[in-house]
Amino acid sequence: MIDVLLIVIGVYFAIGVVFAVVVAAGPIKSFDSVVADSPLRFRFIATPGMAALWPIMAGKLVGAKNTSREP
Repeated sequence: MIDVLLIVIGVYFAIGVVFAVVVAAGPIKSFDSVVADSPLRFRFIATPGMAALWPIMAGKLVGAKNTSREP
């Protein structure tokens, strides 16, 4: 039982790390105007938080894409 829990947690954080690195490198500018003007090093400082909270960040990214398409 603990093995399954550790695997699930590992997969969650692996997805989070990949998501955070990809988002920090580019798309974060589309939904956070403060980060758009910040240096790249700030985005990488925020990467661990984005990795832990990647489902929330993914929701913001999807929401930003949906609002940018409306006239």
